[in-house]
Amino acid sequence: MLGIGVASFAQVAANAPAFSPSLREESVLGDWRVVQAAALFDKSRYFFQLGFGFLQADTATLIMGEDQLPSLEEFDAQMQRSQTLLNQSLAYAPGRVDSWTSLAWASLLRDDTDAAERALRVSWSLAPFNASEATERTALVAALDDFHEAGWSADDFATHANDNDLLVLNRFAPGYLDGLPEDLNFYSE
Repeated sequence: MLGIGVASFAQVAANAPAFSPSLREESVLGDWRVVQAAALFDKSRYFFQLGFGFLQADTATLIMGEDQLPSLEEFDAQMQRSQTLLNQSLAYAPGRVDSWTSLAWASLLRDDTDAAERALRVSWSLAPFNASEATERTALVAALDDFHEAGWSADDFATHANDNDLLVLNRFAPGYLDGLPEDLNFYSE
């Protein structure tokens, strides 16, 4: 009887994560979870949400009624943290178009136009007919053109992709096009 009890305990211990490290999965918080539950946690989505939060922190500050924005050093640190988190998101899911578009914004806000253009091109390649990304990308093209006088948008791929975004917006969000400057809005009557 004692032998059966010891064998039963050994089998339970071998199949319990507390006693068997091979049954554990590291979490993003540095602790561990049971492997079966790890599949329920989307690390890419988690890092995207954190990165997007850093990207939108100043907007949230203004909405909440705060009068003072952070200093340029703090703002740059926020955008750098956003870039790091969005890159972590992309390491887990390189096809996340929202992470690419947000990475383009964070890069642009850090004055890294080359990285912004690369991320924008990947976003266009991954989701050419995505209406929610089209709104972000159209605004991003306007910012790149207005503030950085980028000549990159004159190439065929960028021109076609931007025109495609405008077509998608014309079809699915025509009100958005009404607010665009005339030189960007080819579809206004």
